[in-house]
Amino acid sequence: MEPFLNIKYKLERCDNLDELLDEMDVNAFIRKIASSVSTTIQLVRKGDEYTLSTKMLLMTTTQKFKMGEEKDVTTTDGRKVKNVFTVDGNVLTEKQIGDQTLTIVREFAENEMIATSYYGNVVCKAYCKPLKQ
Repeated sequence: MEPFLNIKYKLERCDNLDELLDEMDVNAFIRKIASSVSTTIQLVRKGDEYTLSTKMLLMTTTQKFKMGEEKDVTTTDGRKVKNVFTVDGNVLTEKQIGDQTLTIVREFAENEMIATSYYGNVVCKAYCKPLKQ
């Protein structure tokens, strides 16, 4: 994971985002905002603690975590979940365990990061490109 730390990735396109947010019962207004704003994502590590920042036009979310450590969190859409991150090579997996489980698999490569989200019967893929530093 080391080569992909501290790089900002910009969302280029997202397939099935509206379907995913609908399945998660996110209201239509927030779904519309989420699909229309520019988003950047960055993963930083300090010691054994990681910070995953997601910046959108009107909002920034920051998740601090240690690999494999389960935390109680409230998501931006108000769900109370147990959240855990794991890493395997260049793949960062996040599980939000609640009434249903949202799994986000972020696969980092030299020229892109693909985040695949699984919730219920819906799969959403987000394609991100590194920003020039």
